Amino acid sequence: MEVETYHLASIVLGVLTLAVVAWYAWEAHRTADAGVRQAGISDRIAKSAASQSEAPNRPVVVLVTGRQLIGAPAIVEDGAAGFTLQNETLQLVNIGEGPALDVTAEMVNAGPNPGQLTTIKRVLAAYIRPGEYLETGCTRAELAQTAHLEASYKSVSMTSYRTVQIIVTLSDGRKTIQQTELSRVLPA
Repeated sequence: MEVETYHLASIVLGVLTLAVVAWYAWEAHRTADAGVRQAGISDRIAKSAASQSEAPNRPVVVLVTGRQLIGAPAIVEDGAAGFTLQNETLQLVNIGEGPALDVTAEMVNAGPNPGQLTTIKRVLAAYIRPGEYLETGCTRAELAQTAHLEASYKSVSMTSYRTVQIIVTLSDGRKTIQQTELSRVLPA
């Protein structure tokens, strides 16, 4: 009888131990899931905070001539204030609130055939301060019927940005910015 009681007690103790281990495993799984959810929430909060701190210090690099913006919808025409010379040098200006770092800009002419592009000027600069101008060494006279500027640069937080401006020649010979696209470059 003592042996049966001992076996019965061992079985009951084994079942109770199994129940405790199963409960512990379930609690550990719940805790791990909560940790994963909390990490996701923390990541979203960190990204939101970085985005909010980035906005007031974001650089924006655009093309200008004669130290005046030539962005749409303004027309860049000979004889207008600031646009009196056909060979006037094009410049980049940082119109954003923060410095533009590691600036690379290319002036590219589109050829008569689709996909035919010719880089006419490439500008590199370590930085451009807000409101600061940078000479491209390119003149309006060097631009083809269709040309574009592509500028890549970084903010202080090392977020990458890109500006693309398409410059077209109108039927009467005036040049205008047809399109300006500013974008944040997402990490690969």
